[in-house]
Amino acid sequence: MIAPIGGITGRALRSEGSLVTANTDSSLLTTLTQVDPIWVLFPLAESDFSRVRGAKQATRVQLVGEDGAILADHGRLNFTSTTVDAKTGAVQLRAELPNPGARWLPGQFVKVRILAGEQDAMLVPQAAVLQTDQARIVMTVGQDGKVVPKPVRTANWIGTDMVVTGGLDDGDRVIIDNLVKVRPGAPVRPHAPGEAPQGAPAQAPARPQASK
Repeated sequence: MIAPIGGITGRALRSEGSLVTANTDSSLLTTLTQVDPIWVLFPLAESDFSRVRGAKQATRVQLVGEDGAILADHGRLNFTSTTVDAKTGAVQLRAELPNPGARWLPGQFVKVRILAGEQDAMLVPQAAVLQTDQARIVMTVGQDGKVVPKPVRTANWIGTDMVVTGGLDDGDRVIIDNLVKVRPGAPVRPHAPGEAPQGAPAQAPARPQASK
């Protein structure tokens, strides 16, 4: 007898010579699991789902490692739920990806990345994006060296960075630390991350002491 699908069999549930009755629990001899291609079920936030909806055929799914390396590519969505989970605010999706050599097994947890098109955006550290009652803002340094708050539009995040899709211009200098002390219109001395502020006194090197 030829199985209708290719896959990997589980352990044998009956030994040779066992009495088997058709259409009963005893008739199950083993299980066959299809592993190539493999299906990946995952939730997607409602706000992000709006970008995928209507572009199912053009959406590309990847599996990525903890270091961001692409482990599998060219996955395609083959199922999209028609409801939003009221508890999580997410929509269930399912993607099909190639899985040669059974690298991933059923029940295994993976990290999914969805490519639903291209857009112009900027990456800003999440800590630099402030939430107010009206909008999200970032503090920038104006041409006169004073603090200028700018409302921004954001999408999701990548690692520790927030994706900013609007509100910032090329060349804007964003304040990313000491935000508790920053106030609109206050003068600041900007410096690159890791550098000492401009005008800060340099520390003299320690002088060696002679031992007696």
